[in-house]
Amino acid sequence: MVPESTSMSLARLAAAALLALGLGAATTAGAQTPGEVTGRARAVNADTIQVGSAYVFLYGIESMERNQMCVKDGVPWACYDYSVRALETIIDVAPVTCALIGEPDYLGRSLGTCTVAGKNVNETLVRQGFAFAKRDETLDYV
Repeated sequence: MVPESTSMSLARLAAAALLALGLGAATTAGAQTPGEVTGRARAVNADTIQVGSAYVFLYGIESMERNQMCVKDGVPWACYDYSVRALETIIDVAPVTCALIGEPDYLGRSLGTCTVAGKNVNETLVRQGFAFAKRDETLDYV
């Protein structure tokens, strides 16, 4: 019979070996390296996503607000709903990877630049007309 302390040591050693081989927590949504999150994402609003437990504001862009009405050809339309749907369509194709920028705010939310299937999510929203480039943060999307 193996003493309990030896069993615990063997279990820790096995867990460490699995992590070293990349077979452990790296497959968990939202768990990656410091400063980065990867996993399936959901749109929280038109310019914020949730990846695992991380909330990420899309860096360098500003999208429509919930109560904002837009006008196209003289006709008002609910652009917020379309902007959220555009973001959902972009992020639903594959897992999202976000490079986090700076420290999280007091609620734990971070700024980030996100990619999905090789496409920059932030830039795609601007190019499709569902967000504006925030020139005071970056000129990447101008």
